[in-house]
Amino acid sequence: MKRDFEQEMNKTIPNDSGNQQKLFLVSDIGGTNARFGLVDAESNTLHHIATYSVKNYPIFEDAVDAYLQDHAISSIAGACLAVAGPVANNEVKMTNSSWHIKASTFCEHFNCEHFWLINDFVAQSMAVPCLEEQEIIALDDRKKDDNAPLLVLGPGTGLGAGLLVKTPVGWQPCPGEGGHMDFGPVSETDLMVWKYIKQEHGRLPCWEDVLSGYGLESLYAAHAAEAGTHEKLAASEVTAKALADQDSLAFTVVQYFLRQLARFSSNLAAITGAKGGVYIAGGIVPRVITLLDRDAFRSIFEQREKIPGYMESIPVSLVVAANPGLTGSAAYLHQQLALAERV
Repeated sequence: MKRDFEQEMNKTIPNDSGNQQKLFLVSDIGGTNARFGLVDAESNTLHHIATYSVKNYPIFEDAVDAYLQDHAISSIAGACLAVAGPVANNEVKMTNSSWHIKASTFCEHFNCEHFWLINDFVAQSMAVPCLEEQEIIALDDRKKDDNAPLLVLGPGTGLGAGLLVKTPVGWQPCPGEGGHMDFGPVSETDLMVWKYIKQEHGRLPCWEDVLSGYGLESLYAAHAAEAGTHEKLAASEVTAKALADQDSLAFTVVQYFLRQLARFSSNLAAITGAKGGVYIAGGIVPRVITLLDRDAFRSIFEQREKIPGYMESIPVSLVVAANPGLTGSAAYLHQQLALAERV
């Protein structure tokens, strides 16, 4: 896949600094997989996309070395890495893996000057203005406010969230760790789940404990324990069984998962005023989109008794692009290069 970021981000790519002949590495790094791509500053395209298993490389730089060797790339001018975890001072200890990524270590290893480390949902957020029509599925008929903030969230290995705000110099991403907000029960089923997860992890449950791959496994185990079977399934098995049999416990669990996603989405949209739309990313929801009751989702999403009508205008969409994290990393990279040229 190739994509032109200069047009999509409405940015002028530097053309007099020597960047044209250089390649920049972009990545989308989760707890399970690391996706890499190369951005050519001359043609403004993303190419050589490949995925590597995190568990196969104890050190992050080893994975990058393998990628560059596989594609016969001898050097890179810099990198923009999107990672699943809180970033501080261009450094991160991954939330769901053992990788420790640090700017000084990376730049010394690869002899490069330019380096940006961003939260994975900063990248997911930056991708949204770049996505093509077929890469987004609208879940309702609401119309977005083009000048309002837009919210991107998504369950995958973990649960991420990010906000994008329009400014005079382009889109400004606002990173956060919304998935680590406390999960509070509002029904008897929620309370059963809350108690199970609290006992399982030995701490207060957060939203990621519910809306993630491992969260889906916990939900199934909790419901199975309540039913007296104590069966446990991997997340992929839960979704497969739900799709195959609507009378199964797995189907019940996936429906519960989707209702909680509506609740979480509503909470964040209300907090952020995301009239620019809510965009659901991550790998889980696209797999079970055929099981989503859109009317029920909207009903939960709009349920705000003290501010009736506030949520009704906010559209919700599903991101189905193949590599939005890489798209967003590349968009962020070009934005930063353009800003550097203005200084």
